[in-house]
Amino acid sequence: MLRRATKGISDHLRPYDLACRLGGEEFGIIFPETTADDAKLVLDRIAEHIQPFGPNGELLSFSGGVTTWPVHANTQADLFQRADEASYTAKMNGKAASVIYDPAKVTSMNSEDRSRQRSRDAMLTTATTLVTAVDQKDPYTRNHSELVAIYAATLARALKLDEQTVKLVYRAGLLHDVGKIGIDDQVLLKGDQLTHDEWIQLRLHPEFSYQILKAAEMEPVATWTRHHHEHFDGTGYPHALSGEQIPIGARIILVSDAFEAMTSDRVYRKAIGVTQAITELRAGAGRQFDPGVVEAMVPLIEAGVFTQLMEQYGCVIEPWRVEAPGAALEAARDASPTAPLPPAAHGDAMDWARQQLAAGEQAPDQQRDQAA
Repeated sequence: MLRRATKGISDHLRPYDLACRLGGEEFGIIFPETTADDAKLVLDRIAEHIQPFGPNGELLSFSGGVTTWPVHANTQADLFQRADEASYTAKMNGKAASVIYDPAKVTSMNSEDRSRQRSRDAMLTTATTLVTAVDQKDPYTRNHSELVAIYAATLARALKLDEQTVKLVYRAGLLHDVGKIGIDDQVLLKGDQLTHDEWIQLRLHPEFSYQILKAAEMEPVATWTRHHHEHFDGTGYPHALSGEQIPIGARIILVSDAFEAMTSDRVYRKAIGVTQAITELRAGAGRQFDPGVVEAMVPLIEAGVFTQLMEQYGCVIEPWRVEAPGAALEAARDASPTAPLPPAAHGDAMDWARQQLAAGEQAPDQQRDQAA
């Protein structure tokens, strides 16, 4: 993701412009002898150039703030702070755009605000890593969460939701199964029918997801993940909500999750074809699924949109996703010798997850995972 952002920035700079990474996902650019309006045009072009989805399915967006010397500030510290405030304003607007510093318009952000925002960003990174640990336990579900996120964001746009909501839907799709970090691997990876007790245990994962994401201050994402197994007719779980009692984000994720699951192999069954998946979605409309969401999704499937996304993102293997679990753990230890590794026992996994989120640390990969 950082490489793609770096290329998107460098492709639009002049030879004498200077760009650098400030830390995390923040970059700084110096435009010599350039007006604020011209600098804003460059940032807007960068925002348009960056692909909406990254190479691994992550939703990319770009926002920037512009300040000029000596118009907006006379010192280096003031110049940086006001650029930071303008960038923060652009980010809060929820659009891939840039903002020129204007004291009457920018969102005030003190050092505490910046610290809180960066803490949330760190928690999001950790939660995303937990999902990767879940998805890696089972080769059949390696990219499940990424695909659900992409399908859900695409569907949210088709439903004409605003761009900020689309981003939140994407995030919820990516994190919807993070609570499975607290479910016993023997249940997640079981190849035949679950017992009653195992089924009860599996049904706890939306609540676990909610607890993890709520601790990370990720609303409404936490609530959407909590209810992504609620059915339109009230027969779902955990709270048997029905109709519009179910948040729209959860209704979108349910349909996206179901389509991805039906069209992918699982340890206990083979995938079904796209045509049959459409039949199943239509059969479930009004019972399991929101009819309006199904109605919006079917034309996208028939037009081949999701097939293209599946082919583009469904077989991505990052270099750090090694095949041998032991090698993955050794690599994690080498990269961060002091970082705690996820315990094998599922009983401690939730505590470990909360500790990682509280610390804002990025957890190493653990084996592979099942998401269903």
